[in-house]
Amino acid sequence: GALLLAASLPTVPPPSRRLPAVPPPAGQRGPRPAAAVDITLAAPDPHQVVQRGRDNVGTFVVRGRAISHRKGQAIDQVQVQGRYVALRSGDASEWLGLNTSRDAPVQHGEATFAGEIRVPAGWHRLEFRVLRATHQVAALSTVEPVGVGEVFITAGQSNAANYGGVLLASRDPRVSAWGPDGWRRAKDPQPFADGSGGSPWPALGDLLAQRWDVPIGFLSVGVGGTRVEQWLPGGALFPRLTAALTAADARVRAVLWHQGEGDLLLETPAARYAAMLSQVIAACRDSAGFKLPWIVARASFLPCGTRPPCMCDAQVADGGKDTARCAQAKANIIGARAPRAHHTHTHTHAHTHVGARTRARAHAHARARTHASTHTHTHTHTHTH
Repeated sequence: GALLLAASLPTVPPPSRRLPAVPPPAGQRGPRPAAAVDITLAAPDPHQVVQRGRDNVGTFVVRGRAISHRKGQAIDQVQVQGRYVALRSGDASEWLGLNTSRDAPVQHGEATFAGEIRVPAGWHRLEFRVLRATHQVAALSTVEPVGVGEVFITAGQSNAANYGGVLLASRDPRVSAWGPDGWRRAKDPQPFADGSGGSPWPALGDLLAQRWDVPIGFLSVGVGGTRVEQWLPGGALFPRLTAALTAADARVRAVLWHQGEGDLLLETPAARYAAMLSQVIAACRDSAGFKLPWIVARASFLPCGTRPPCMCDAQVADGGKDTARCAQAKANIIGARAPRAHHTHTHTHAHTHVGARTRARAHAHARARTHASTHTHTHTHTHTH
């Protein structure tokens, strides 16, 4: 939990926000913070969600600068401490990072810092402060809200990539989405996925938050009209999966894969589809550094020319079944009775239907993965969808 100044660290990228120094909290003893020092944070982001572990705790990476605006003022022997405050109860942790600080050479009145802070599952505010060697508080800064809960990468083609007929937004404020500009509230279109329409992910997030009573994060990387071949390692789309893994520090619950209509249209043989998706899964797991679970939807619906819409029982549908055996779980997420509009693409009721079916599979998998942990999921949130 120590967050010490480290002059040997590389320069921190330009911050996403700059927060001025503020007075100490009411009741704090000692000198007031020096107004000529403030903290600039590059990470974490507001609305960011990190994956909890078996101990019901998650880890936030913290990066930033302590900056002195007073000419000739040195920032030496300073220490950065952090704590979390539960937004629901207001309970605050002790200040973390009490390891002995050390001299940090400074250029132009700036010193970089980096570290990690471990936070229990829930919706929180993170607070950071800079202490001088005299234990004087030199600067304070906060980031809120942030969450520790369940994180999913969503990938595939149109129905996973913002091509639905209606845009949705999460009703639960604890459901977040990641994109090139960082984290934000989960609302369609999902950032980074290529379409401009709706998706099932806000509805799924609401259902999972209600079921588990923890924040939910999505990293949506889907691209409409794609074939599984384009997602192979070395292909044009595989870097989207690795970008999401990097953004989540390779800490995610599972990848939710919804793709297959494009290959059905091209009549990709089932065995070939299964082999290619198995390669994608294996390469993704190599990048993650562990056996990352995949929940594979049986996406087999496609209007067949001038004939009535059909649920195909061969080709890609069979390939999806075969491939699912290579993954940790499989799910017929859409199903023959799912309501649809605009032919292949789903509408509002179908988004909710997909979300509900995915929740059941994700819950079963997460429960199996966390069975050995000491925590349980007994609470429910008042928001429903």
